[in-house]
Amino acid sequence: MDPERSIGRTIALYGPLLDDRRFEEWGGLFAEDAVWAIPGSTFAGRQAIVDGVSAMQPPIVGCVRHLSLVPIVDLDGPGHALAWTDFSVMARPGLDAAWEIAAVGRYCDELVEIGDRWVFRQRMTDLLSGEPPVGTFEARPRV
Repeated sequence: MDPERSIGRTIALYGPLLDDRRFEEWGGLFAEDAVWAIPGSTFAGRQAIVDGVSAMQPPIVGCVRHLSLVPIVDLDGPGHALAWTDFSVMARPGLDAAWEIAAVGRYCDELVEIGDRWVFRQRMTDLLSGEPPVGTFEARPRV
């Protein structure tokens, strides 16, 4: 699979695996030394990411949906890429309740190729609140 398609697959799998509480498989989308952050919370290392983010998820499958748009991907050297993906998160307090927009923002990712897969080394979330995402690269796509 070409790198951009493989990177797109990793990005696309993030929401469904998380929303379906498939945390072990979801954790496999991250490098061992990955960092995941939203304003106010940062987790370093795959297991810390899985433990921290899974604790934020509702206990019932079907109460949250991450919806991502098409990512902008920049191959930044052999086995290294940057990506920006606009997203929204829909949530509801129970299966019979109406959906509400819980968040809108942009994922700012650094991905690395490990074996035949691309995984997140860094996933920073810009919630478009005026507070820039934590991270080591620009939060806006390059032109």
